[in-house]
Amino acid sequence: MRYNQQMKLYLTVLVLVVGWSAPAPAAEGEGGKHNEQQCIKTRKEVRYIAYGYDHRVFIKNVCDKPWLCTVRTNTSDQVHHLEVAAGKEASVRTHRGSPAREFEATVKCKPGS
Repeated sequence: MRYNQQMKLYLTVLVLVVGWSAPAPAAEGEGGKHNEQQCIKTRKEVRYIAYGYDHRVFIKNVCDKPWLCTVRTNTSDQVHHLEVAAGKEASVRTHRGSPAREFEATVKCKPGS
């Protein structure tokens, strides 16, 4: 009987701890504005074509305001500028026919108007 009471207490405490440690919704930044980490999600893709690899960077805006982003990679000197509308995803091909199957991308964004 005592074992069941201890187990019940243990499970109750566990449920409370897990419930309290769940991540809170993202708070708005200074001045009621969301920051880049909250609004902008990025991913990169390498696709083989007949004579090399295409490098593409995808930027998704999950907030309700547009963002202006710059994209740079370690395989190209070109700087790409994108405006990503609210709730939309944009992409840019940063290199076509690259001999590299991997690349690093640096994406920096700021709120648009």
